[in-house]
Order: sequence, then structure tokens, then C-alpha cells
Amino acid sequence: MSLLTLRPVAVDFTDEQIVRHDQQRELGPDGDAQLALLFAEVFPANEPVLDVGGGSGTALPQLTRAGLQVVLMDVSSAMLSAGSCRGVPRVQADLRALPLPDRSVGGVHAAFVLQNIPEWTRAVAEIARVLLPTGTVLVAWGQSATDAVAAAVRDHLLRALQDTGAAVGVAAAAAGLDTVDDGHVAFTRNGLAIRSEHRVTGRQTRSIRQLAVIRANNPFMSEATHQQRREAVQRTLSWAASTLGDIDAARSISAELLLYRYRR
Repeated sequence: MSLLTLRPVAVDFTDEQIVRHDQQRELGPDGDAQLALLFAEVFPANEPVLDVGGGSGTALPQLTRAGLQVVLMDVSSAMLSAGSCRGVPRVQADLRALPLPDRSVGGVHAAFVLQNIPEWTRAVAEIARVLLPTGTVLVAWGQSATDAVAAAVRDHLLRALQDTGAAVGVAAAAAGLDTVDDGHVAFTRNGLAIRSEHRVTGRQTRSIRQLAVIRANNPFMSEATHQQRREAVQRTLSWAASTLGDIDAARSISAELLLYRYRR
């Protein structure tokens, strides 16, 4: 499929950032199967479903496994290029101004994207605008790590990044997105009410070193230079070696995805 360039891109990512970003989303075979069943349950099979802010298409195998007509959308040309092998239409677009008519899609999947948009309420309004009256929106707002080791590594890494002077946090926090309830209110104002919550659980195989490197290279977690990320990882690994044990041993890490379903 061809890549449709609709507007200049202000944000782009390195190959390493894309790989690390995608690694965070892994749920393992059991989690992937749960996610595909959820998609088949909530989204219509006979209407287009947008994967907005879908990056390189990490959710596409599960969306297509559910038998859906999927369009991958992202503002990043690099992310979309990385998803060129996914076999679905790809559209480069800004979620704050979707290039679609009113009431034209049956479903929208928005996983870990709205919190990264400073004008996130505009994006919510756009999602509501393009959704059919019978359509469904499925959103992952982001949540804390449920695995104790992963949570400890994340928390130490965030403190280490802050100590280097790096800005840490999600972009939408400055515009009032402090809790999931804030997100629910924004959808309600646009005529969409929360109908249900869905929890998908899976496993990742990771060493502590991998957990730290993956987190540090998340392009949406902080505004940090290469040197700041490297310093934060080194400090985190030094702490982990003395408190958590072998930092290179493979561990089974629990992974969880919490999604909220909105409808009119």
C-alpha cells in the first residue's frame, strides 16, 4: 500500500526508538489472543476501523486477526515506514485534524496516544466527529506497570532521568489530563460515554538491563538527550545490580493492557 503524506511531520523517531517503543507493547501469545478476541467483540467487521497513533502497527496483527477493515494512521513518517510490511492502508495524519468526513468510520483504536498530544481534547473531538452513530472507540490511556520488578526499574529510571535535568512526563498533563477520569469527561463532552473496561494480560521475557534500555528510549516518556538517557540507564543498572540481583538474567515479566470502551 502507498503512504499518503497529508501534512508536514514535526515529530520523527530513530530506528532504535521505534524498536524500543514496540517492545514495550508486547503481550506474548496469550495476551495477543485475548486482544484479538476483544477487537472482534467490540469493533464492527463491516465498517472501517482506524488505528490512530498506531505507530508501526504493533496492534495490527490482532486487529486483522479479528477480521477487521483496518487503516493505520500516525503523524510520523518513520513509524509508518516501519509498518510498511503490515499489509494495510497507511495514512500520515494528525489526530487533531483527521482527514476524514464526519461519521465515516465504525471504530477507532487509540492505544497510548492521546496522553502524548498537548491538545488532546481536540483529538478526542476529532475521534467523536468521524465516528458513526453506532461506532465504538477503544482507548488505552496508559497505566502503571503491574510487575513489581518492572515498576521498580521504571520508577528508578524516571528519577535518574529527572536528576540529569531531563523533562519527564506525558505531554497532555499540562492540558489537564491527570487521571483516566479526565479522559472519560472529555469523551462525555463529545457525546461518547464509557461503556466498559477491558483488561488484557500477557507476559514478556526481559532482563533488567533490557527493561531499563527499553524504557529509557521511549520517545514519549521524556525529553532527554542521548547522554542523559545513557547516564540514567547506567545509574539504574548500578542500583538494580545491588538490589534486584542479576541484571542480565532473563525474567518472566507480567504485562497488562487496560482499555476503555466508549460509545454514544
